[in-house]
Amino acid sequence: MTTKEILNTHSVETLRKEISKANIKGYSKMKKKELIELMLKTPQRFSHIKPKEKKPRAKPAPKPASRPQSAYERQLRSLIPGIVINGDRDLPDTDSLKDMNKLKKKFEKELKDESLDFYQKRELNRKLKNTEKRIIIIKNTFPKFIPDENSLKDMKKWLKIFKWKLENADKYDYNKKETKDTIKNIEERIEELKPKKPNKK
Repeated sequence: MTTKEILNTHSVETLRKEISKANIKGYSKMKKKELIELMLKTPQRFSHIKPKEKKPRAKPAPKPASRPQSAYERQLRSLIPGIVINGDRDLPDTDSLKDMNKLKKKFEKELKDESLDFYQKRELNRKLKNTEKRIIIIKNTFPKFIPDENSLKDMKKWLKIFKWKLENADKYDYNKKETKDTIKNIEERIEELKPKKPNKK
């Protein structure tokens, strides 16, 4: 038996198709409620319609818990935009220049393999590029260095990092204005920390 509840389980498009099959006219501008009322006037024509079964929604996979970033990771992300850190497709978590150079040679050797397809070469090139970037970081920064704002020595090290960053701004797409402002602030802090010379009488 055709009921309002059964018809309500179907979309407007499905109802219109069924009305068209029944050769009923004048339904094109009707809304769902009006279509159902029209169909219930001659329910015998639509007795074949069964309730539409609702498909159970698949539960989304739980997202992995995010790991808080260390100060060193934030520093790396600042120096190299887009670098992947500790991800499944990332490089080994090492600050050893020797290890990174070994890895670079390994990727360069693997790229010479002519049997590699386009996607394998692209992935190796991505890893090689990230390795080269990490080598630059290790050579030009101070791994796991968190500056003490009250230390003149630390501030000088931090200044060296940001001067290197400014020199490589075009190559690595750094924000020059922000970097210059940071350098200015560090230089001002260095001047504050420098020992004051006694006034000569």
